[in-house]
Amino acid sequence: MGGNSSNEKKSHYLNAKKLNKKIKKGHFFYTPSSTYGANHGHVGLFYSKTAIVESVPGSGVRRISVSKRRVDNKGAVLKSVTVSTKKRDAAANWANSRVGKDKYSTNFFNNRTTSHYGDKNCSKLIWSAYKLKAHIDLDNDKGKGVYPRDIRDSKLTKKVATI
Repeated sequence: MGGNSSNEKKSHYLNAKKLNKKIKKGHFFYTPSSTYGANHGHVGLFYSKTAIVESVPGSGVRRISVSKRRVDNKGAVLKSVTVSTKKRDAAANWANSRVGKDKYSTNFFNNRTTSHYGDKNCSKLIWSAYKLKAHIDLDNDKGKGVYPRDIRDSKLTKKVATI
């Protein structure tokens, strides 16, 4: 589950040079992503203009180069969170502090009720970072589970670019 674009022929690598002026620490991307035909999406947090922090199966929370991240050709977006730079930076720093510590979790169903520390999926990583460090709730529908689409659709976010 999570992390991979649904079809390599219908996806591309992010162009860090093209996005450089638009990326800010604490921004995130959303891309459609499917597992067994179910489109759940995937999100990752920009730690810098060249690095993304995300949680993916097999690796857990990791930091990768922007240029190594594939996104779908349709539906992928770069978004900002409408908080101060200080709070965005704090959220990104917290997410980065989880690299190598937290494994991946397939639990989307009720991940709002699990600890911010320990195993988590991509949406729980970003939700926890902003919940703990900016004191905001990016879960759009406030259900038991935080899904990538919930983060993408939060009214506390703003589209920066189609990617």
